[in-house]
Formats: sequence, structure tokens, C-alpha cells
Amino acid sequence: MRLWIALCVLAVALPAASAPNMLLNGGFERGTTGWSLPGEAQVVSEGAREGRNCLRISTNSPGWTVAGQDCLLPRGAKRVRLSGWMRTQNVRMGANPWEKARLQITFYNANGELVGGYPPGFDIDGTTEWTLYTRDYEVPADAVRVSLIAGLHNATGTAWFDDLRLEAFDMQNNPLQPITESQTDTRDWYPLDSSPDDYTKPAVVDLSRYLHRPAGKHGFVTVKDGKFVFQDGTPVRFWGVNIVAGNVFMDKTTAERTAARLAKFGCNMVRLHHMDASWAQPNIFGNHPTSTLNLSPEMLDRLDYFIYQCKRHGIYIYMDLLVHRKFQRDDGVRDWETLENGAKIAAHYNRRLIELQKKYAHDLLTHYNPYTKTRYVDEPTIAMMEIINESTLFWLGGYGALPPSYIHEINDLFTEWCSKKGVSRPQGSVPDLLRQKNSTVGRFLYEVQTATYREIYNYLRSIGVKVPIAGSNHWENWTGDVLSNAQLDYIDRHAYWDHPQGGYSPTNRFNNSPMVKQPAGSTITWMGRQQMEGMPFIVTEWNNCWMNEWISEAPLLMASYGSMQDWDGLLQFDYSGGDWAPRMEGSFNVGNKPHVMAARVPAALVFLRNDVPPTGKSYIYSFKDADDWLLRPMGDTVPGGLMLMQRVACQKDAPQTPVPDVPTDNFTSQHGLLRWSREGVFLINAPRTQGAVGFIGGKALDCQNVRIEAQTPFCQVVLSSLDDQPIAHSKRLLLTAVARAENSGQMYNPSRTSLLDEGKPPILLEPVRATVTLKGIRATKVHILDHHGRRTGKTLPVTGGKITIGNEKTFWYEVEVAPATAK
Repeated sequence: MRLWIALCVLAVALPAASAPNMLLNGGFERGTTGWSLPGEAQVVSEGAREGRNCLRISTNSPGWTVAGQDCLLPRGAKRVRLSGWMRTQNVRMGANPWEKARLQITFYNANGELVGGYPPGFDIDGTTEWTLYTRDYEVPADAVRVSLIAGLHNATGTAWFDDLRLEAFDMQNNPLQPITESQTDTRDWYPLDSSPDDYTKPAVVDLSRYLHRPAGKHGFVTVKDGKFVFQDGTPVRFWGVNIVAGNVFMDKTTAERTAARLAKFGCNMVRLHHMDASWAQPNIFGNHPTSTLNLSPEMLDRLDYFIYQCKRHGIYIYMDLLVHRKFQRDDGVRDWETLENGAKIAAHYNRRLIELQKKYAHDLLTHYNPYTKTRYVDEPTIAMMEIINESTLFWLGGYGALPPSYIHEINDLFTEWCSKKGVSRPQGSVPDLLRQKNSTVGRFLYEVQTATYREIYNYLRSIGVKVPIAGSNHWENWTGDVLSNAQLDYIDRHAYWDHPQGGYSPTNRFNNSPMVKQPAGSTITWMGRQQMEGMPFIVTEWNNCWMNEWISEAPLLMASYGSMQDWDGLLQFDYSGGDWAPRMEGSFNVGNKPHVMAARVPAALVFLRNDVPPTGKSYIYSFKDADDWLLRPMGDTVPGGLMLMQRVACQKDAPQTPVPDVPTDNFTSQHGLLRWSREGVFLINAPRTQGAVGFIGGKALDCQNVRIEAQTPFCQVVLSSLDDQPIAHSKRLLLTAVARAENSGQMYNPSRTSLLDEGKPPILLEPVRATVTLKGIRATKVHILDHHGRRTGKTLPVTGGKITIGNEKTFWYEVEVAPATAK
């Protein structure tokens, strides 16, 4: 091994001298500073090669268990040297030769896209002593960032790392100085006024008029012709959020303010999530130390009151059942100590776990709410529910966390199933056969999962549940799993852009790449492959996650294409609070991200009003309920960009149509209302909503009734009709202008892929400087609105149809328009 490494190193011209280390804390002497670490990683002093500390990563479950750090390449970098010490103990290789203890780097361009492929790293198994590994790499063209990982790649065992280094050199092999930190110049940004809102006062920005008051006034939600409709035939789309864990069990004042705020922002659905999690403070069991068999009366009372407030404000409830429940000693669950939270995988086939799911559902759904004066099963505010969150028997990664007894159980079930079917049982365990994509085990998993869904589904119906029910919503998209879920009432899926890596602390890694520059690889195109023709499709978890600095791009993109695809619901994950927050925190909580909340207003109008209707022609992807299809990715032959041009859905045994030609850089919808380019510009040109999102600074962008000329490099400027008339005939318009936001003093690492300092209050907002020219309409007055969407008493001049914005310390303006002159 050492001889092979030496030959590789000698194959390139090595710099003669060393350079400063681009890695922050490469020797781990400052603990975890600078590193994104998985839960299995520890900085330890025992066994350190040099100095006080080293990094140890140990796991018995195969998975992506790696530490990471990103570095910005210095200007002129042509060569990078990776070096580091590693030792291993009992590292067992995964299914592929490279799945061992690993030390590797990769390169990325300014859009966050991988460039240069996957250069060779160092992959070690077995037991080894401290060994120095060194290799030099040419920097690919367009690379601006280098990412290092160190850990176990789908392998088990223990690995130690110490004195890791990344050094950069120019063309002449001169060492280059690393960039040590990055801080945004926020000197002309303005602080958010986080004073409490008075929800009793009218506001220009108030979308509650689109909500049913009370929720349930049209009866229970049903499914008709593949869409959600109420009993009286009223169609509905759901635009909302998730409220998570302990935040569900709020006091009465917070419940009232939260429901009022959500209604004001146009949210007509809340998904109640992670109520059963052991880490939730509190949880629905009252955090009982030894049992999850009984629901807490106090927590039920809090839940009852919040549901009552949602009903009053026209907000429907999406009820989760099994999510992250940690079974306890007195629950009668085998190996409860080591069974994963939520009993992923096992909950689909273990009889005790299935019966406990039924008991929980019975106790929760037959509970009487004294505020609404109904049982949950009789309350039309509760619009739909799912059986289990993010779990599927087709998820290979989930088997690694199963206690051995549950692996034995599913192996025995497979043996019994093969005997009943009269087929020869393939050699190997169920997870091994799944890894090999064995078609027999694929059929077995499909039948077991579907049978359990049907059993619990029928039980829910037997206790009085009247609303649509889904199975699960895993982020993977195997055909067998999607088909299994299609045996119930609707399809639910999840997807995230720039999900935090290695944990949820701001010091963990994120890519910080703007989705607007990767249209064909966006979460929209990922989810679009899983829509089933003739069934409602809802996304109950999506987000572009903080600390990504471009997250205000997301709401309008999701709403526009979700509307064009004719999706039935979009619920952003997650939300808390009844007011603006003084400081941003949490990777997912949009409630304290003012730029995202402001951007949700025009997005809500687009989705709830169907401002972007489906394209006239759909592309239908045909698949088969055949053994050799079940372990294939759903829609694997559909180009991502196609979903930005026309509606896409999949259908079993549909006539197979050729895949249309799809461009790679610029995507225009069939009806011409949406345009999205890889340069990072999105344009919506619909009758009631017109505007632009992305890197639009320095460009003149035209829609039918507005021209946008922004100076702010990244922002969105959107014009929305407030009276539901086309902009050309509307008397009141809302102008939304949003860019970035940061906490005061927020500090990034050099590559802006981790936070060195989260910052403190107040939140700072980047002003959007732009000239907005109205075409074919005459504005008579432009009112500057405050952060609660009310008039401040200040106005802007309108000259020749031009409105110049940028100094008003707001993200909303109300435009009054003179009536059109008859010709």
C-alpha cells in the first residue's frame, strides 16, 4: 500500500515547500471547531498521534459516517495537496470495494456543483497503525471550493484521524495563503423591527381571506377524480407548514397568536409532526420515563386548544401517527433499547409494533376535543393523515440500524413467504439481497409493506376515520415503494435543498449553493418524478435550509412549479412562533426567517389561486408492476428539466411515449408563463403574478406589465394582484422585494459552508435596490408597508410609471392603480 501511494505521489510534479494549512483545526486541538461531525464522531485525547487530541469515528451500523470541512481555494490555486494520518481497527468493508475508512477530497464550482469527478482518495480496511497518507491533485477548471471528508463510508469499525492538512499552490508551485473567514458586508443592511403584531388590526398583507372560516365548513376532505375535494364538491389546495415536537404543545396565548399569524400569511394547513419523539420537550406521552402506552392529558389539552384555534382561523390539520417514537421498557417491545426512534423498517412487519401503532391511533383519534366539541375522527378540520413517517422496507440504509433480532425476523418471514409462494429462496439476508437488487426480495418487501398499510388503513376506517390516509413519504423513490403507497388514498413525498450535513448545529456543513442556478437538479424535479396519475400528490416536507444564504428563492419557485404540476399541497418544514423573532436560528424553522416569510406571501397567492395553471399536455411515464421494476428508481429515464416545461406524472401500464427533447440550460413552460435559466434567473409572467427571482442584478427583465431593473445582485422582485384581477386590470397590487438576511455579527468559514459565529439580534435585511417600471397601467400612489403589512403613512413617487425602491427598510409596497381608460 505505501509503495503504491509513493508511486502515485511521484507521478505529479510535487511542490518543493509546504504551504499553510487551509483546514481550520486540522489537528483537532481546538476540539470540534471548524468540523462537521456525525453523531458517531468524537474528539478524544486517548491514542492521539501528536498533540492532545485526534478524531475517532466508530460505528456498528454501515452508513455515511464522515467528518467534513470545506475550504475556499485561494486565487490562482492550481494544485492541492492532501495529507493526514489515519489508523483503523476492525474496519469491515461494505458492499463495494471503496466502502472502507476513507480520506478524500472533491472540488466544486461557484454553483455548488461537483467538478472533476471523484478523485482517488485513501480507502483502508482491517486494522492498521498510524500511517501518513499524502497525494497531490490538480485543481479542475472552474473549481472554487475543495471539500474534505474523513470517516467510514458504509463500513463498520473504528477509524482515527489526526494532523489533516490541505495545502494550495499556484502554477509555479508557490505556496498560497488560505482564506481564514468570510463575513458579509452588511453596513447598508437594515434591522428587522420584531415588535409584536396586533392581529386585530386590518393589514394590506393579509391572506386569511383565502381560508375557510371555520375550517371544515365544506365538510370532510375526500378524493375525487385524483384530487382533494370537500364533501360539498369544493376543490382545495393546501399551502402550509409543519409544527414540530414540543412546539406543538404551546400555551393558549401562543396557540392563538400562531394560528392568527399563519392565517395572515395564507397557510391553510399545519402538519403536526414529531409529537411522539422522546427528544421533544414536551411530547404527547408527557415524557414518561418507562412507557409510551398512554397519552398525557395535559398535552392533549394543549393540542386540543391549538386545533381549535386552527379551526377558527380556517387552518386544516395534517395528523401524523408514527414518527419518532422511542419505545420504552414497559411497552413490551423486543430490544427496545437499541431499536431506532420511530421503529423504522421494523414497524412494517413486527406484530407488537403494528398493534402499538393501532393503539396509539385509537387513543389519539377517538379522543374528544372539548374546545371543538368533537372527537378527532369526527372533526373535519383534521383533513388527512399518514401511517408512518419516512419509512419503507425498500430503504437499504435503514437495515443497518436494526437490532439483530429484527433482521432475523424479516429473514424468517422471507423464508416463510418463499415457501408459501413455491419459489426458491435466494441465498443471503434480506438486506444483502436488497443491496443486490434481487427481484424476489423486491416482490416480498412490496407485499409485506402493502399488507401492513392495508391492515392499519382498514383499522383506521373501523374506528371512524373518514379522511384520506397515506402510507409513508420516504425521500427515496423506488418504484416498489411508490407503488405500495399508491394502494392508499394519495402520494406524499419529501425533499430538501441543502439539508445540513452531519447534524443540525450551524457549525455543521452545508453547500450554500443557490437552487436557482441548478434548475434541472432542483428539489422540484426530484419530487416531480413521483406524482402518480389519477392520485392527489402532496409534499408534506420541503425546505431550502438555513444557513444557505439564498433561501428566499424557494417559496415562489416551489409554488409556481407546484401549481404548474397541479400538485395538491406544499407544506414547508418547519415553523414556530406567533411573531417575528429577534434572531434567526434552526436550520428549518422558517418562522424566524423574515426574508422567507415575506417571500411566502406572493408564493401563497400563486399556489392558492392557481395563478400558474397546469400545462395543457402532460408527459406520462409508464412503469410496470413487475418484479424487475420494483427496485428501479421511479422515473429514472425522465430528464429533470422536463418537469420545468410541462406536467409530468407516472402511471402503471400506460402507453410509453418517447421522452421529448429537453434543453440543458434554459427551460420555458409550455404555456410560456415560467422561464428558468442556469444563469440563475427565474421569471414568472402570469396574469396575476409577475416578477423575477435569482441573480437578477444588472439585468433588465420584462414581463407583460412590469419591467424589473435591479441593482442588488441576488433578490426577488414580484408584483401580485391583491384583488384577484389580472394585473392589467387590478386596482391594488402588492410589490414584494426580498434579498438576503443575516444575524448581526454572523460569521462564515472561508468557503461560506459553515458558520463560525451564528450572530446575535437584531436580524439584518439586505435592501433591494431596483427600478420597477409598470407597463400599460398607471400607479397613482405607492404606500410603504411595515413588516406587519400595514401602511406606514409614507409613500413613494411614481414618475413615468417608474418606482424606485431600496431605502425604505421594508420588503412590501402597496401600489394603487388608476382605473383603465376606456378606448
